[in-house]
Amino acid sequence: MKWFFAALVLANIGLWMWAQWYKNADMDESLAPRPPIAADRMRLLSEPGVRPRPRPPRPPAAALCHRIGPFAAAQSAGVASARLAESQIGSDLREERRELVSGYRVFLPPFPSKAAAERRRKELTNLGFKDHALIQEDKMRNAISLGLFSVEANARAHVKRLVAKGVKAKLEPTYKASTSYWLEIKPGDFAPEKLRQQNWGQAGIEVRETACPAPPLPDAPPAPADKADAPAP
Repeated sequence: MKWFFAALVLANIGLWMWAQWYKNADMDESLAPRPPIAADRMRLLSEPGVRPRPRPPRPPAAALCHRIGPFAAAQSAGVASARLAESQIGSDLREERRELVSGYRVFLPPFPSKAAAERRRKELTNLGFKDHALIQEDKMRNAISLGLFSVEANARAHVKRLVAKGVKAKLEPTYKASTSYWLEIKPGDFAPEKLRQQNWGQAGIEVRETACPAPPLPDAPPAPADKADAPAP
């Protein structure tokens, strides 16, 4: 029995010594220096011969033209154009039309009939509002105008007075057509600052920078004649 235990102890000691030797051998192998990597010889196998694309050239800066205006009348613009021509500066006349706010109208929407609108007008008079009129325009037929104002704040104050009396009035801007004239100047040998210092005979005339219009496209070449339409030899 004693020999059996002695043999078992010796076997355990031998196993422990073998394990320590195996562990140290792995550590020595992992700590061994590796050969240096030749980075200059490395390349992507999936992208042989690939070169970076050149950057696209920057688009040229858009040419700047100038506009002088707005002139209230074409005749005034024509006089200014003649003055520019004396300085060898060419110009083109351009007409612009737009809608401008001319005032503000306080009103009641259209009623079903003229008689209904007239009854409402009598009620307004009894409430103390005597400035009203029947509207006979196409889209506003049988509506009631409660005043026209040039200042929006005054129109809104009147609406508040009406609402305080139980009158649900509305407000809308009124418009008028306005036409102005501009002189367009192409790029050339002139100083824009000198143009700004000129007296153009009318207040509010400005010299503005603007992008020049794109040149017209060339005419397309004529389509070739169909063989079937060609004259017989």
